Amino acid sequence: VPPIIMTLTAENLPSNLAGTGFSIITLCQNIGITLSAPLAGYIIQTTHSLSLTFFGISIFAFAGAVTALTLKTK
Repeated sequence: VPPIIMTLTAENLPSNLAGTGFSIITLCQNIGITLSAPLAGYIIQTTHSLSLTFFGISIFAFAGAVTALTLKTK
């Protein structure tokens, strides 16, 4: 997770919820690390195409960007 995300979490949450925000970000990061490598390997193995693998990975990046754009800030 880039440091800017941790900084924004600390700025946008009250001090009593900052720890919860950090733990949610860390949990999502660890889930992403756990699932991304096997998923990419599965896509490579089934399609034999790096282009489709990169497309599959970019779908998750696009979904994260859309989610981030729809969040409301203070």
